[in-house]
Amino acid sequence: MIPFLQMINDRSNRIGCSYTLCDLPTHYPFVSFVCKYGDPLIQPGVPVYTKGRPCSLCENKCVDGGLCNYLGI
Repeated sequence: MIPFLQMINDRSNRIGCSYTLCDLPTHYPFVSFVCKYGDPLIQPGVPVYTKGRPCSLCENKCVDGGLCNYLGI
């Protein structure tokens, strides 16, 4: 549950993911998928997003119909 909450957190500013195919002779092949999230950490009782219309906090940096772009990409 915590990784999902970090992914949707409106204050999360970094995410990195990787995967690898694990093919061990003693097991069936499987894929291991891991993501690492930057700050902030999820805190009990603190909302993970701010209610409001899309881009209401970044009027001049709104892209893709409702996402704030703080990187200028």
